[in-house]
Amino acid sequence: MFSTFFSGVAGAAVSGVRDTPPADSLELPAALNSTKCGDLLATRSGFISYKYNENEKYNNNERCIWTIRTHKWETKFLLHDSNFHSEKDRLLIYAVDENGEMQVKAKIDSGTGRDFVGILGPLLFVAFTSDESGVGGGFELEFFGFGYNEATGYAYGHGHLDSASGDLVWPEKPIEFYMNTLATFTLSPELPDSRFQLTVETVDLVSNLRSCQNNFLTVHQLFEEGLVLRLRYCEPDLLSSAQISSSAPLLIVYRAAVGPNNVGIDFSWRKESKN
Repeated sequence: MFSTFFSGVAGAAVSGVRDTPPADSLELPAALNSTKCGDLLATRSGFISYKYNENEKYNNNERCIWTIRTHKWETKFLLHDSNFHSEKDRLLIYAVDENGEMQVKAKIDSGTGRDFVGILGPLLFVAFTSDESGVGGGFELEFFGFGYNEATGYAYGHGHLDSASGDLVWPEKPIEFYMNTLATFTLSPELPDSRFQLTVETVDLVSNLRSCQNNFLTVHQLFEEGLVLRLRYCEPDLLSSAQISSSAPLLIVYRAAVGPNNVGIDFSWRKESKN
């Protein structure tokens, strides 16, 4: 089901990483590279080389999201080259705040120079969008973690989901003791010229909190102008069967304290039936 999946506890051994080191290692892979439209890159450094050769062109109205996790306080980016067709074709780099808001930390387009861009945070999202005017020649973006290791002691899970349909429950297994969690899932089914429907079956949030701070589910859709909020849920009661229809990638962010009596999140996605 997963294109890639990565989970663990910050400051402890990681599991489920593509090309993972041994289970008792605290290190992420030294480098991972992506050439796909969207991916999960849990690594100390890497490249996004999307449609970056003379024989490939990206299409109009492209929508791609890459999840980048480096375990460092800062991540640096460098655009080595790009052949964007339009002034509106661009990369946006996002961080998620404690209330589930997606904050644009950098914009990279045809006018961007070849300078390093440093952004605080071990978890960032790179979104690429192109307009409807034509095709372009792609780009090559380098990134690497920098500085101190991130704060420790919370559970995380990240996934890039590109199958045509599926179901997901997170955490997959109950957590033995209560722990803060942060989970993100990019939903990008391979369904050309079709829409899909996301159904959020269950969300479990902390019952004694009445705010969104570190206690939320948000779903964001990638439009030409960037990520747009489609769903926010912060109430302590269980959410039942919220649905979102989309033809573009969705980014799901879940943050809460999870323990033996919490179910976490449960969602599914299917190709949308044509009436």
